[in-house]
Amino acid sequence: MQLDTYSHSSYYRNSYISQSNPSEKIDNNDSLNSNLTSSLSQTSIVLKLSSNNIEQSLILTLDQVVCICEALQQSGKIDKLIKFLEFLPQKSSSPNSILIHQHDSILKSRALIYYHQSKFHELYYLLETHSFNTYYHSELQELWYKAHYMEAQNSRGRLLSAVDKYRLRRKYPLPNSIWDGDETIYCFKEKSREKLRECFKLNHYPTSDEKRLLAKKTTLTITQINNWFKNRRQRHRTQNIQSALLPNQTPYSLTNSIPYPFKTSTTTNFPYLNNNSTFISYQT
Repeated sequence: MQLDTYSHSSYYRNSYISQSNPSEKIDNNDSLNSNLTSSLSQTSIVLKLSSNNIEQSLILTLDQVVCICEALQQSGKIDKLIKFLEFLPQKSSSPNSILIHQHDSILKSRALIYYHQSKFHELYYLLETHSFNTYYHSELQELWYKAHYMEAQNSRGRLLSAVDKYRLRRKYPLPNSIWDGDETIYCFKEKSREKLRECFKLNHYPTSDEKRLLAKKTTLTITQINNWFKNRRQRHRTQNIQSALLPNQTPYSLTNSIPYPFKTSTTTNFPYLNNNSTFISYQT
């Protein structure tokens, strides 16, 4: 089932028309959006329903409409979500109708629909041209990447590897409209990683209370913190071992070398090395 053309054609890349009347558009400013949304939250919205050629009207508030959209999104009932958005009043019916269609939750619903319909260009354009409240950033960032993965996978005809996905994330960075500018590395924001590193310098095995405090500071889960410290301790031990074995060399050759005690192997004799010299040999 397709969305009615009128309700979403304004977001198509080749047919977007910005509203020239300030009273008929919503500014891409989070605080202004919030004020307008608050003023509309209890505004009555009349939904025109038709069943068996009998038209009925359903009156809801904007908060109720948003609640229904969120429930349909979370349950994965995309077909019902599409149908529900078709019942919203057309933008031309009133100035308030335009603002209703510009609500973040409504636009997030449309973005999700575009994804499931494989309308990737419409999805990208919508996410790039509307400044969403930070509350929605996490979900929309995930949707942005998933769409690029799916589009690339369809064009290549194969599943993507971790390297493929990494390259796509580098090629298609998050737009500012759904990103606060704080770089995320390995799914952790750099600010969170910095707090974790500071704690690791003081204690490689933080207590439960320290982990809970870190969770509040970094907005990470206890499981994520446990995994980070486990991996960091492993890297720390590996670095110490490499430094001990190869004090004067870059430890890149450790994986190709024979650890002490060395196995008997055929080696090349170097006249400038005396009998007491220790060096790493390779098996032939």
